[in-house]
Amino acid sequence: MSKLVILNLGRGNLQEGFPFVTAQLQSEDNAQSRQYTGSLPQNPELIDCYRRWQLLYELLYQARSLNVRGEKNLISIDETDVTHVSDADFEDLCQELQNRIDRWLDAEEFRDIYLPLQKQLEPSQAIRFIIQTEDDCLRKIPWHTWRFFPRLSISRSFV
Repeated sequence: MSKLVILNLGRGNLQEGFPFVTAQLQSEDNAQSRQYTGSLPQNPELIDCYRRWQLLYELLYQARSLNVRGEKNLISIDETDVTHVSDADFEDLCQELQNRIDRWLDAEEFRDIYLPLQKQLEPSQAIRFIIQTEDDCLRKIPWHTWRFFPRLSISRSFV
C-alpha cells in the first residue's frame, strides 16, 4: 500500500525561515488524511552551498560535454573563469550539501512533522513525497538526497 505525503512549506524562504509548515499524510486505501504542523528555521548557508554545488555541477557537465563533442578548438577561456574542477571537490561538495539538507530538516522546529511521519511510514513502503514551496531555491535543491527514507520518490509543486 503506497502512501502520499504533501509537505507545504507555505510562505517563507531560506533567509528568514518557514514559520508555518504543514505535512499531510494520505494512504491509497483510506480517504482520510492526517495533518501535522511545524516550522523550519532559516538556513542561508544552505543557499550558498547549493549555489556552489550548482556552479560546480554545471562546470563539470560543460567540460565533459565539450570533450565528448570534440569542440576544444572553439573554446575561448576568460582568465577569471574557473578552468578546472576535480571530481573529488565535487563529491565533497555533494556530501556537504546533503549534510546541510539533513541537518536543516532535523531541526527541532520540524520534529512535530518529521517524527510522526517516521512512525506512520515504513522504509520499505512506496512513498510519494510532494514538496510545495514558493521558494525558487528550494524547488531546485536535491531533495532525493534527504535521508528520510531510501525509497522516497519526491516531486516538487509550485504554490
